[in-house]
Amino acid sequence: MDYQELLGRNVNEILLFFSLCLGLAVIYFTVGILERLRQAEKALRQFWMILASLIVGVGVWGMNYVTMLSFEIIRLPHYEFLYAMEGMGLGVVSSYVALWLASSRKCGTLRLVTPSILLSCGLVGMQFISMIGGVPLFTYNRTLLIVCFVISLFISFVCLWVIFDIKRPAQSLYWFSKIVFSVMMTCAIMIAQYIGLAAAKPTPSIGVQTSYFLPVRTEFLVIMFTVFIVLLLVLMFVANFMNRHISDERLIKGAIFSSSIDPMIITNSEGRILDLNTSACEFFYTKSWLGENIQDMLPNSHHFHNLIGKRVEADIRIEKNEWKMVEITVTEIHTEQLPEYLVYIRDITAQRYYEEDLQETNDRYQQLFNSSPLAIIVHRHGEIISANEESLKIVGTMHEYEVVGQSILQFIAPEQVGKVDRMIENLLKGEIDHNALLKEIKIHNMQGDELYLETRSNVIKMRGMFYVQTIIKDITETRKVKNSVRYIDYQDELTGLPNGGLFNTLAHNMLEKAKKEKKTVSVLLIDLDRFRYVNEQYGRDVGDQLLKEVVKRIKKLLVANDILSRFGSDNFLLVTSGLTRNEVHSLAKDMLEAIQEVFFIEGESISLSASIGVSLFPKNSLVLNTLIRQADLAMYHTKKHGRNNLSFYESTMKTTDTRQMMIEQGLRKAIKKNELELHYQPKVSLQNHQIVGLEALIRWNHPTLGQISPGEFIPVAEETGLIIQITEWALRTACAQNKKWQEEGKKKMRVAVNISSVDFGEESFIHTVQKVLKETNLDPRYLELEITESVAIKNIDIVVEKLNTLQGLGIFISIDDFGSGYSSLSYIKKLPIDSLKIDRSFIKDIQESYKEAKIVKAIIGLAQSLNLSVVAEGVELAEQAALLQREQCDEVQGFYFSKPLSVGDLEELFFDIEEQVKEYAREYTTEMIDEVLL
Repeated sequence: MDYQELLGRNVNEILLFFSLCLGLAVIYFTVGILERLRQAEKALRQFWMILASLIVGVGVWGMNYVTMLSFEIIRLPHYEFLYAMEGMGLGVVSSYVALWLASSRKCGTLRLVTPSILLSCGLVGMQFISMIGGVPLFTYNRTLLIVCFVISLFISFVCLWVIFDIKRPAQSLYWFSKIVFSVMMTCAIMIAQYIGLAAAKPTPSIGVQTSYFLPVRTEFLVIMFTVFIVLLLVLMFVANFMNRHISDERLIKGAIFSSSIDPMIITNSEGRILDLNTSACEFFYTKSWLGENIQDMLPNSHHFHNLIGKRVEADIRIEKNEWKMVEITVTEIHTEQLPEYLVYIRDITAQRYYEEDLQETNDRYQQLFNSSPLAIIVHRHGEIISANEESLKIVGTMHEYEVVGQSILQFIAPEQVGKVDRMIENLLKGEIDHNALLKEIKIHNMQGDELYLETRSNVIKMRGMFYVQTIIKDITETRKVKNSVRYIDYQDELTGLPNGGLFNTLAHNMLEKAKKEKKTVSVLLIDLDRFRYVNEQYGRDVGDQLLKEVVKRIKKLLVANDILSRFGSDNFLLVTSGLTRNEVHSLAKDMLEAIQEVFFIEGESISLSASIGVSLFPKNSLVLNTLIRQADLAMYHTKKHGRNNLSFYESTMKTTDTRQMMIEQGLRKAIKKNELELHYQPKVSLQNHQIVGLEALIRWNHPTLGQISPGEFIPVAEETGLIIQITEWALRTACAQNKKWQEEGKKKMRVAVNISSVDFGEESFIHTVQKVLKETNLDPRYLELEITESVAIKNIDIVVEKLNTLQGLGIFISIDDFGSGYSSLSYIKKLPIDSLKIDRSFIKDIQESYKEAKIVKAIIGLAQSLNLSVVAEGVELAEQAALLQREQCDEVQGFYFSKPLSVGDLEELFFDIEEQVKEYAREYTTEMIDEVLL
């Protein structure tokens, strides 16, 4: 029987089935091990690669050997195992090199082709070397040999491609697909082996042994393969265990990656983003960064090798106007031997701001501590930690090192040491209020002087430890005065009049006596008109002297039983009994005349007037507090009707003048209660037909009176001096809002704020403006200050100096309500101003009154000759705007284009107003204006 017949007929099915099972086990376990290779860390890759090579080399050789036995090809009494070792060695080495190349990207496009060729050469070579051990001499059928090689090459390529390039299927299909793939590859290998056997033909000189001979040493071979199968089963168990461990580990890592509250990004070596967790998507406000370059997200992120293992802080831009401070950590990871990078990002913006605020607070505290006019000592459990300059003066030294580290108790008088020590300990334990006050603590300083101190202590925390901060006030001189001079507790320090406590006692006694004797009692509240301006113009010292002189003049008109008391800074209360209404009226008139006489104080002649309100007992009320309140209402009534007079309380005043009192009292709290609001009225350019500026107009929504007109509460604010606080609030609010609009990308324009004569007369006015600009960070060129003519003509030299200073800052200056007061070329030429605002009274009838039109034209011509811009306010009709445009007025504002609007309404209607302006421009062209006006 020839060789081909031997292959075709004498087949041992049991051995052939055993060969098939062996091949199936080899392929199945090899795929599993190579799965471990793909997932393994770098340190374990060599282990799995060597193990896979051994299984492939030994397993395929064994499969080939058993196949030859099944076809009874081996005819020698003893198989030449040297060839077997050579064949197995070739299979192992070729498998290792092929796997190493396939798992590396260094080969580029030859990544799978080259290892496939090497593996197929190894497998084919291993088969024919193995055959030499059993059939020493044979020849090749080249066609079949090429087919065998091509099939081996195909098998090798498909196997490597599936293992290294195909994505792992879902878990439910994984085991099934793995078994199907193993069966298909095993069958393909057996086909290749069969073709390889068919390609080899023994030489005729030897012939073919037709009987099947199984030598004794084959038993050893069977044992060896049995051990090999057992080892495969053990390796399968180990691989499954490690797979479960790796899967659990990957699951945990994946959970950590997904649930991390900090952004995490995975990139490849080129910086392309492979994955990012939910926190990263939320942090960067995106879900579409996959595949993008991380350099677009993070600065310097392409220097991965330099960033590995380091923590780098950087400022990154998240959106157009949002910057974040982050800490970036880069870790190199390996998957399939491809370097990948885990970029961990920690948002430290809040932390940095907190640290900066903390440092700023600490610096501010140290500055305040060191420069404070108050004496301050910081101590812990009695040991002095720090002392400022003022406290050193009290202690009696100039050097801090002489007291730091000393016990605070060593300065305390012995009889008070226990008391002070207990107070300090209880304060640190929180057992007493953290604002403990001790009065008249006696100490002996380092100079031996006996001093009396008043201390106020509270607990502060520094560097995680609690300390006591004690503010010290030296009351030694005050105590001496109390001990040496009769101290009058019920006397006004300046005028010597009874203060509120004594007045109440004396007045109540007078009322009780009047009830018994059925006499009348009169309560007079005397208010000095505009006394605040005396203080502003002449100084507080002159004002104090003036008060004393007023008291002297009033006292000359009183009798012994009358009670005069100081009631506020420039008010006085007088209670007198036994007088008729006419007598009270005569007394009040005498006081008014006495106050009206010129006062001569420190070389200054000062004129003054007063307003008096009177209430009567028992006619108006039986209660002292009610009588005082009624006298107050009557005094307000006097002020409202011209001042320098007196009014008796009437019940009708309760409704009319109570409103005046409520307005004054409410103004004092309006700012704190956020009752004030700014509305903004656009200024429209008649040249380019756009909104070019805004005027900030104050509005007050009283909680009980509702909306109060500025014309009603502004004069009250000016009279009481509250206008200074209100104007500063308006300045700060307008500048802050303008800056906010600019930061939001809205049109940059000036916002005008009205300045009263009271504000402008304050010495600190310019400083206030500078402070507001600094706090709001607004460019001064976007602030416009509007002052009235009455302000401009007062003390012209001082006004010019102030305006020059403001213009030097870059602030735009306008004269408001021009023409309504004391318009004069003489002062307009002197004033450093930028614009004139024509008073609305001239605009009201401009289209009907030839005289008004001529005045407006003259004002515009005057402004143009002085290179000033002109703004007309109160424009309510299109014809008024057209006439002003014809006369070349620069800007207008009024209800025709827009009423004053709240911030929200202005932002919503801004573009609608500009569209209305453009509509006006289209309707009133230059050619049409004359025709329309005619």
